[in-house]
Amino acid sequence: MNRIEKVIKYIDKKMKGIEIAPWHTPLAPKRDGWNCLSLDLFSLDELRQKNQNDENLSNDLIENIEEVDVVGSASDIEELIAARDGLGTFDYIISSHNFEHLPNPIKFLQGAAKVLKENGILSMAIPDKRGCFDYFRPHSITADFLAAYAEDRVMPTVTQIFAHGSLNARYGSNLAFLQTGNPRGVQVDKNLMLHYKNWVERSKNKPTECADTHCHVFTPSSFYLIMIELQFLGLMPFHVIEIEQTGGVEFYVHMRKMPQSFKPPEDQFYLFRQQLLHQIGNELAFNSILGFDCRAQVTHKNNEIKN
Repeated sequence: MNRIEKVIKYIDKKMKGIEIAPWHTPLAPKRDGWNCLSLDLFSLDELRQKNQNDENLSNDLIENIEEVDVVGSASDIEELIAARDGLGTFDYIISSHNFEHLPNPIKFLQGAAKVLKENGILSMAIPDKRGCFDYFRPHSITADFLAAYAEDRVMPTVTQIFAHGSLNARYGSNLAFLQTGNPRGVQVDKNLMLHYKNWVERSKNKPTECADTHCHVFTPSSFYLIMIELQFLGLMPFHVIEIEQTGGVEFYVHMRKMPQSFKPPEDQFYLFRQQLLHQIGNELAFNSILGFDCRAQVTHKNNEIKN
């Protein structure tokens, strides 16, 4: 299967869905017969203008931008769809490289559950820190999600913006790269003082516009851990069906909406939680310099993580 097929593997055109921020690369485009609403922070005209102002994007991509049906933040998906009298009527939500930008991911997950029918599907492509510019950033943990939820954040914090910039990584000139390369080739941003000065300025004058920042950072297992902990704590009703690694810039997540009361037996939860905590260490070690030096001496099978 190609990338698109892997993201949409649990949905089809007969279903009713929502795609979060597809911009110029929709995975379920209406023009191809998908019964899918587009939800974006910007209107079609605003997206076209952003496209024209981005020197890294070709103008022909403008034609791929579809009409935005729902304008607003994905974190507010419950309120936005409630205004259309659509709660509980959707079969799926798909999102590609958007979840990591959300200031308040628990609010999004709770809202997504309200939007979906019972057994509805949430499918996402999420950056893997080991294969992108997040390489040197610590992975997020459930405590980070809880802080954002308690503070009801609507935009990245100044600290998250600083981390995003000051630890920004490249492999040569590439922001995205395969994880099998020599990690010595990954280099960090060299403008620490500039990012610090920007942090000082933003701390004094709180930003009023949302910066384009990865608020949260993941490996496949660290993401999985957060999901099972949130489910166990009763903070969101999604059950992970599958997480598929690619060995590159992203991994694919498929989750199903379950009854809010659904919870695995406590002993099973803690055993799986322990396994995931160790697996996070294994994932990070494999992509470290030490791990690279040891690969000739050990066999490492990087399996998909499945429930």
